[in-house]
Amino acid sequence: MKFSGMTIVSDMDGTLLTEEKTISQKNLDAIRYFRENGGSFTIASGRVYQSVASYYHELCPNLPVISHNGGVITDPKTHTPLYCKLLEGNYRSIAKEIHKRFPWLGIEGFTPSRILFFTDNPYVRKHINDERIFPDNQIEWHSLEEETESWCKILFACEKDKADELEQALPPLYPEYFFVRSDPHYFEMLPPGVNKGTALCELLKICKLSPDKCYALGDNMNDKELLSYAKTGIAVKNASEALKQEADFVLPYTNQEDAIFHLVELIEKGTI
Repeated sequence: MKFSGMTIVSDMDGTLLTEEKTISQKNLDAIRYFRENGGSFTIASGRVYQSVASYYHELCPNLPVISHNGGVITDPKTHTPLYCKLLEGNYRSIAKEIHKRFPWLGIEGFTPSRILFFTDNPYVRKHINDERIFPDNQIEWHSLEEETESWCKILFACEKDKADELEQALPPLYPEYFFVRSDPHYFEMLPPGVNKGTALCELLKICKLSPDKCYALGDNMNDKELLSYAKTGIAVKNASEALKQEADFVLPYTNQEDAIFHLVELIEKGTI
C-alpha cells in the first residue's frame, strides 16, 4: 500500500483545526485516504485528553494519542492511559508564588483526567471556549490552597506581552521544571524532560514504528521537540517564526487552508 509504514502526527490548534476549532472536510478526507492506504495518523496536543477525544468521531486516529503537551499517551480505542508523567516536588507552592508575583495571571492545573481552574481572566475564558468540553461554560473553580489529585502541567494565561515577560522570568527561577510557550497567550510548566518529542519517541516504541517514516506538523514552540524527533518536521505557514527556523520544511499552507490535505498530497507525489 502506498503509505505503508508511514505516520503523520499533527498538532491540533493552529495546525489541524481552523480558527473556529473545526476540521475541514478536505483534511478529514485526506486523513481517511492516508489511513485506508496503509498510513497511520494521530494527534499530539497540549489539550487535555477529553478535549482531544471529542474529535475522535471525525478523526478516527489509528495510533495512541498524545495529550497534555507530551505528558499523557492514551489508547483511543479503550481510553486507557499508556504513559503518564506527573509534576513532582513543590509545584503547588510554586503556582502560589507565581500568582503572588503576577496577580493578573489566569492559572489552570491539568490532571490526567481533567482541568482544574484556579484564577480567572479573559484568556482562561478563551481557553475554556477553545477546549469545547465544558457544557454551558459550567466551570468548577478551585483554590490554590486546596489539595487535589496530582497535576501533569500548569497553564498560565495572559496577554501576549505579559506571556513574553513570563517566558523570560520563570525558567531561571524554577530550573527543575520544563517551560514552554504553547500559544501567544499561554505559558506552561511541565515535568522535566516532558514534551511532545519525548512522547512521540514513547509512542513509536509502543507501536513498534520507525521515526524514519514519520511526519510531524505544528505551529508553535511547544511543537519544537515533536518536529525534531520525527524524520520530517513540518511547520505550517501560520507557524511562529521561531518554529519555522526549527522545521525541516515549511508547508506553504495555513491551518485555514487544509494543511493536512496538502501534506498528504506532497507525500503521495514524493516531494516531501
